[in-house]
Amino acid sequence: MPTTKGRQSRKSSKAARSLRAWLSKHKQLDSSRPTRSSSSSSSESSNSIEDLFINSLYLTTASLSSNNTLNNLCTSQQKIMAYERRKNNAVADSDEMDFYQVIHNSFLLELMRNTICIGCKEQWNGKIHIILYCSLAFTCQKCEHTIQINTSKMIPDTKHRDINIRVQLGAHLAGIGRAGVAKIFGTMNIPPPVKEDHYEEIDRKLLLPCIKKFQHQSMQAAIYEFVDENEGDPTNLTISGDGTWQRRGSKSIHGIAAVLSCNTTPNVLDVQRLSKKCVICTGALSVKNTDPDLYVEIINNHDCESNYDGSSGGMESQGIQDIFKRSVPNYQAQYTRYIGDGDSSVMWNLTQHPPYPDIKIEKIEDINHWSKRMLYRLEKLTQELKDTMLDPEKKRKGIGGVNRLTKDK
Repeated sequence: MPTTKGRQSRKSSKAARSLRAWLSKHKQLDSSRPTRSSSSSSSESSNSIEDLFINSLYLTTASLSSNNTLNNLCTSQQKIMAYERRKNNAVADSDEMDFYQVIHNSFLLELMRNTICIGCKEQWNGKIHIILYCSLAFTCQKCEHTIQINTSKMIPDTKHRDINIRVQLGAHLAGIGRAGVAKIFGTMNIPPPVKEDHYEEIDRKLLLPCIKKFQHQSMQAAIYEFVDENEGDPTNLTISGDGTWQRRGSKSIHGIAAVLSCNTTPNVLDVQRLSKKCVICTGALSVKNTDPDLYVEIINNHDCESNYDGSSGGMESQGIQDIFKRSVPNYQAQYTRYIGDGDSSVMWNLTQHPPYPDIKIEKIEDINHWSKRMLYRLEKLTQELKDTMLDPEKKRKGIGGVNRLTKDK
């Protein structure tokens, strides 16, 4: 029998192969580090948005393709070691120097003071100016000769800097927003990130379309891996699902449902967002009476976020139903067994509106949720019967106490 460590190493290698499989459709990266063709390198232009996304995703998951000795390290240690390997390889090749290094401005100024000004041919002695967020200027006080450099590349076909996109993408991967980035930058004495309106524009026009594309490819790769472990049968898959809301309770206007594979390494197979409100539709109401033509134009020419008009509590049921219905057209797969949290409305919806003709979905109860509900009902019953005489001979009330139903372990 293989050891546990051996099984873990095979799991990691299989996950790495799956990841690289869908990354290879764009620009296959080297097995040890990301590289680019030297003919495409430039000091003033960066990779495309998709290349940047692949690069960032690859580096944050670099531990998947690391050797077996890294499997026992925590994620942070693996990322640090991946960075050290990349940094140590950064020698003469300009492509190998394609990473960012945080440095205090005073050290840049000290470096310049140890150079010769090409204007007056004397030792440089001047000042440093921040012209723009990503542009520095060094001006010699003697001859006023100015050297201007950019601190970040431009993303091709956009007006945005590479560093701004990377910071914003990193914020999403870390699960923090612009406010979180601003706190980190403030602590490190780094200028704040781009303004709120620019931040939202980058999200809406650049990152969101790219993330959606790779989200679909990632989930498609998860389906293929799931089918392989199911002996190649895509028509008899067991999945687990659940839903949540943007706010606690069942009154939120936004919710989401997701399903995961039930194989050796569970992966997200599909997600469905449900919203009862659209910001653009709501904003357009302000001009509905004053400018009806503009209102109609806005309503007819935007991607409406509202796709659900039922109760908030029914979002999970509807989201799971939508995911089941599109499994065949999107992935040529059928989910025949569903592991849920006991939400009766989900199974009722799947039974009353079957996603597949002549196929009945089998419900498998999740033991954790079942145990939690059972505990709640027993505790409630114990509280209700605490003053009821159930054993007149021994004069004992209720069903709780020593050698009876008790919370003591």
